[in-house]
Amino acid sequence: GQTEDLDTCVDVVSPEQTALTATAVSEIGPPADGALAVDVVACSKLISADANGKSDPFVELQLGTAAHRTKVKKKTLDPQFGEKFEFPVVLADAEATDGWTLRVTVWDKDKGAKNNDFLGSLDVSLTDVFAENWSTFQVHTWALSDNDGVMRGQKELEQVERRKQNGSSQPYGAVTLGLRYLEGATASPNLGGSEPEPAAY
Repeated sequence: GQTEDLDTCVDVVSPEQTALTATAVSEIGPPADGALAVDVVACSKLISADANGKSDPFVELQLGTAAHRTKVKKKTLDPQFGEKFEFPVVLADAEATDGWTLRVTVWDKDKGAKNNDFLGSLDVSLTDVFAENWSTFQVHTWALSDNDGVMRGQKELEQVERRKQNGSSQPYGAVTLGLRYLEGATASPNLGGSEPEPAAY
């Protein structure tokens, strides 16, 4: 259905552009309460966190107080997810809980949640993505970053530094998401993957 033509409508957003959304964002929200549908399509060129030169990545999403995560993809730096999640959006609550910002975090799965390795994150401003047209289906590829300084592994940090030295615009890799606002809809709580484990900061 909606994700068949991804290759023709994807654009790439740099970390610098992503950072600008916090200050250059339109304050126009959706017209009514509803649900945000998020298609986690794929990640690309992720950092290797395992000795085999690969990672076991999964994506964690948070909007306001609601959170979901994808299933884990084994031994890959370019995982294909194809999973959909829905988040409830109540306009009054969104204003109080930063409900216009979707936090996206990519982790490498290890035994025990506290051992998961951080691979990259970004904050997606929904008011910036949808602007004044909340009825459109938006697909974007965003560059991941580490604005909060979460990455700790020496091997991972060295890979990021090498990529930066080589002029990469996506040193942490990238994530592709499809976003649609469903006006008047009720979010399906069991749609998509499983609830997130505690993050490993």
